[in-house]
Amino acid sequence: MKGMVPDEANAIEYIKDDGHYLKAHVDDRKLAEEPIANISLAGDCVMTFSNIAANRNNAVSEYRVLLKRRCLQIMTGKARYDFTHAIHHADLLSPRRVSVTMRRATAPPSMQQSTPMVASESSISWWQKPKLLSAVDVGRQSSQPLPGLYLIENFLSQEEELLILSDLDQSNAQQAWVREKHTGSHFEKRFGIDHDLWSKHLRPPVHPMPRWFHGIVSSKLQQVAFLLQNCVPNEMNVIDYRSSRGDHLKAHMDDRVKYKEPIVNLSLAGDCYMVFAKERDASVAKKILLKRRTLQVLTGKARYEWTHGIEASDILSDRRVSVTMRETVGTA
Repeated sequence: MKGMVPDEANAIEYIKDDGHYLKAHVDDRKLAEEPIANISLAGDCVMTFSNIAANRNNAVSEYRVLLKRRCLQIMTGKARYDFTHAIHHADLLSPRRVSVTMRRATAPPSMQQSTPMVASESSISWWQKPKLLSAVDVGRQSSQPLPGLYLIENFLSQEEELLILSDLDQSNAQQAWVREKHTGSHFEKRFGIDHDLWSKHLRPPVHPMPRWFHGIVSSKLQQVAFLLQNCVPNEMNVIDYRSSRGDHLKAHMDDRVKYKEPIVNLSLAGDCYMVFAKERDASVAKKILLKRRTLQVLTGKARYEWTHGIEASDILSDRRVSVTMRETVGTA
């Protein structure tokens, strides 16, 4: 924004209970100069960006971005000219949100001001520059409570967690949460290679791996590649647990034949205890706390010698969402 001084501001008040929303649009290309600056106040929301110029860029077709209160958003280049932006009513995450949008009109030099506004690199949103963990972060945040079981706390940021949950809940038109009783009692969604639990057959994806896997999770998994043993997840199972429903997960071991060794799991929305028990002696068991935003990687003995499950009483929050990622052996 160097050299750009806003001379026009538009403040919008959104009240969720009044059904407010913002239609998809691109700010006028002729009446306002390139940078569009916006400040979010009073509450959070998710803004949807849609690519309307796929013929001249290879960017994603759509992306949802979390705008937290007190954050500054700056739109330049493709985000300014090639994408519409909108806020759906369901994406107002607080009872009230106030948006302050600032622009500079294309005016004669005599009408322009000269004091520049300078934006730092930290203003760039996470989806343009993912928040990757450093080796120091991984070392400080990781633990191994069982042989072969690795936990990395705060693997995701709060913003990333909220974006994933919002996308899962808002995508019901494409795929609804489905009741699952084969492995316990809970609701789930499946993505990627379709591994039928009954026939054990592999089938082509009905729903491809979600965009947030490619935009957030995949790049962060590369930071712990030493744990994944070249595993590239192509199948995902997302489970929604609610303590009020008595949801739970039966003790089990992920299929040894259909899946490669590492089993990767993300805990979202809440905490739980997972019970690990020796397959050959269930009396040998250990409860492991899985905090929200923790990455869990099962390898070696934890993968092949211990079952894992979640009792209804061990769901410690109103809601917990589990994202399990695996790589299948063979193709559909």
